[in-house]
Amino acid sequence: MAMQQGVQVVCRKCGRHGPLSSFKLDERYGMVVCHECRAEKDLRSPAPTKRPATPSGGKAPGSVSRQAAPAPASRAAAPASRSAQSADRTKRTCEKCSFSFTYVAEKAYPSKCPYCGAPVKK
Repeated sequence: MAMQQGVQVVCRKCGRHGPLSSFKLDERYGMVVCHECRAEKDLRSPAPTKRPATPSGGKAPGSVSRQAAPAPASRAAAPASRSAQSADRTKRTCEKCSFSFTYVAEKAYPSKCPYCGAPVKK
């Protein structure tokens, strides 16, 4: 019996044929490329250089320091308005399917159960 060969694949960049084991997904190209295309890309792209160390002060020269923004003064009033809003809402359970949902009495919303569509009794 003949020995099975690996699956032959075509490179999406250069069109070369080769075994699947020599192909990899390349993030830069966004496709599967052969070993030769990956090697060519590595030769063309320069090696990443290290950034120079910052002075002992911790800041790079000419950099702008960021300060924390003050908290808005209206934040304390927000929970009070939400509690007034939640007073209009009640928890309901559908009689047909026993699904729990929030009902807004002022708007009569929802008029039907969100799960099964049965009418909600007021």
